[in-house]
Amino acid sequence: MIDFNQNPFLYCLKDCSTVVTSSPHESVDVAVVGGGPAGAVLARGTAAAGLKTVIFERDRLPRYKTCGGGVQHRVAKLVGCDLTPVIRTSVDRMVFTYRLEHPIERVSPQPVVHMVMRDAFDAYLVEQAARAGAEVRDRTRVDRVDCRDDGVDLVTASGVVRAAVVVGADGANSRVARDLGLSGGVDLDLALEAEIVTPDRLRERWATTALLDLGSLPSGYGWLFPKGDGLSVGVGGPFKDRALLRPYFEQLRRYLNLEDATVERFTGHQLTLRRPGAPIVAGRGILLGDAAGLVDPFTGEGLLGAVVSAQLAIGPVVRAVAGEPGALDDYQRAVDRELMPELLEARIVLRVFDRMPRLAHRLMGTGDLFWRNLAKLMLGETTYRSLGGGTFRVGWRLLDRLLPPAAA
Repeated sequence: MIDFNQNPFLYCLKDCSTVVTSSPHESVDVAVVGGGPAGAVLARGTAAAGLKTVIFERDRLPRYKTCGGGVQHRVAKLVGCDLTPVIRTSVDRMVFTYRLEHPIERVSPQPVVHMVMRDAFDAYLVEQAARAGAEVRDRTRVDRVDCRDDGVDLVTASGVVRAAVVVGADGANSRVARDLGLSGGVDLDLALEAEIVTPDRLRERWATTALLDLGSLPSGYGWLFPKGDGLSVGVGGPFKDRALLRPYFEQLRRYLNLEDATVERFTGHQLTLRRPGAPIVAGRGILLGDAAGLVDPFTGEGLLGAVVSAQLAIGPVVRAVAGEPGALDDYQRAVDRELMPELLEARIVLRVFDRMPRLAHRLMGTGDLFWRNLAKLMLGETTYRSLGGGTFRVGWRLLDRLLPPAAA
């Protein structure tokens, strides 16, 4: 956890919303709605380019965010700063179960994923944006976004802010997406997660080990991720199967011997999955990360889509503020070119996996082929499309055509 009282810069950041107020029709170049990784990375880039950039965050920073908290190596590289201060632990072991039975444990010679708490992680990235020159206004809710020919008006309790470009980085329930008319192009998953204090008797067992349970839920899974003194335990799957999530969560908690452990938080959140071709640009506004539906359909992981989309947006936003026509459309084309092929491939993987979870589990325990390639995927050394030199892609596409649909 970042200590705001020990860091003079963050102490100022903590109370910035009380000393900076908006006057009606204050003008900025870039208004970023949402202080998560997508918004912070974008704001850092546009501020470094000399644009007057303001991050509007509804809650006081740092604020809790429901998330498994796994940061892949490629995400750590893309954010452009050292994440050591906010990494709680790193995972080098994974346990795979099938319907909470038949555990298979695999070990990697190097950590496959870093674990963070999102309150500290997000605040740290916002700090980097502020150091680059972005202004941070936490505890400032954007109530409405009005698009105009000469800019975008953001209506807040402290006044109206006129921006040349508005960036929706405000998550699955994005206000910006709704007001820009961009909220209909996603499918929904749902996750339930608890932050649990690690019992002393289990501290060594889960110190650097994560667990994934397969096959208990159609198109979903359960998990345990270590966070040092705590464990993130959760379940997720399609929104239509939401009635199955709570019973499954309780089964998972019993399996892990955590019935009596202290639960610090228990929350749910939606996961948004962008449909092919769904617009994420309208007028002078764009969507990033979860607001754009850039979540991996197979894993439910959203940090990669958040950071990559932010990086792809920096150039187009800078050019749009400079008055270049069609610059923001280049952002959507970049997402369709750089991100969507992988996310669409992940949908195919999910469809195949959903029809053969038992076999997938067994293959994980047969030799090193599947585990080695999964580790490479998490390490950012390969992609869905190039997994196994492309042979895996050929295999699951063939299975997708041949296997009967999964039972409803």
